[in-house]
Amino acid sequence: MAEKIGQGAAYGWEVVVRQQYIEGLAGVVFGGLGVIITLVVFLTFWKMAHGYVKRGGDSEMYLGIFFLGGLSVFAIVSFAIWMYGSTLQLLNPAYYALQFFISLGTK
Repeated sequence: MAEKIGQGAAYGWEVVVRQQYIEGLAGVVFGGLGVIITLVVFLTFWKMAHGYVKRGGDSEMYLGIFFLGGLSVFAIVSFAIWMYGSTLQLLNPAYYALQFFISLGTK
């Protein structure tokens, strides 16, 4: 494939490897922020529901919190999977750059 590209192959490789670092870093940051935001939202609603029930409100509020907790667990697991793939991109960008070039050759 490098023969087809010519002299720009080395430069193209460097650019794609750097792009893998950038995509990996962006994924880790996005995933981390997602986990933090999910935890903050869940804990805020948990405290609100707990305070509502302590003041004499009905305990059915906990059912909504239970549902929100399930969604929070799903979101945290999803962000963790996202961060795992992004971390792999950061640790081994050459592998993902090679995958990129191979995918170009198959199109």
